[in-house]
Amino acid sequence: MINNEDELLISTSNRKRPGHSKNEVWQHFNTIPADSTNGKKDLHSGAACKFCKQKWSRGKTSEMIAHLALQCPKPPPPEVRALYLEILNNGSFDDNDDDNSSKRSKPYK
Repeated sequence: MINNEDELLISTSNRKRPGHSKNEVWQHFNTIPADSTNGKKDLHSGAACKFCKQKWSRGKTSEMIAHLALQCPKPPPPEVRALYLEILNNGSFDDNDDDNSSKRSKPYK
């Protein structure tokens, strides 16, 4: 029998986290939990390449794509590298987790 406490636990564990979904490039990286040891709350996760283990304190989509396409010393499978080379060449990636893409107010017209 499920009691009210169990129902609450089940319902909260099934909730979707707020915000937009992560770029598919994250499937090739391990997520490093956000660091709050410096006194500031950094809500952005770090990343570690699954192929070469290189780490970033903050995972940025553009850097992760460039890493897989051009820089990884232990390259991913050829089809993965080709996909991210094409994405890099076309500039067709969502770079919402870069520092310089913070929400800016648009000028009033």
